[in-house]
Amino acid sequence: MTTHPTKKGSAVRMKIQVVGLNYRVTPDNQRKLSEQVPMIVEFEREPFNPMDKNAIKVVLGAWKPGFHIGYVPRDIAAKLAPKLDDGSMKVSLASLESVDDEDGRGMMDVFLLKGK
Repeated sequence: MTTHPTKKGSAVRMKIQVVGLNYRVTPDNQRKLSEQVPMIVEFEREPFNPMDKNAIKVVLGAWKPGFHIGYVPRDIAAKLAPKLDDGSMKVSLASLESVDDEDGRGMMDVFLLKGK
């Protein structure tokens, strides 16, 4: 995690893995997705998720817009969700940088802005 000053405050850059790809995306679509990266993704909070009240869903912004590909890992979501919910942090940009269709993992580059 690195912090960068911006005109709108401090930006935090994080590399975050996408979990659950094997449950959400078929192997064929994982292969196709790996050929399309990098691409913009969006975070959607799921506060009523019965498995995790801090769940942050990852959806595609391009190729198949709105397609749910996985989640932010539970330990990271537990730290980010309260900040996203109270507005003390917001996602400025999230990009899916790689998809390993062999093991069903993806990696994102995420920029978060601090402050309200």
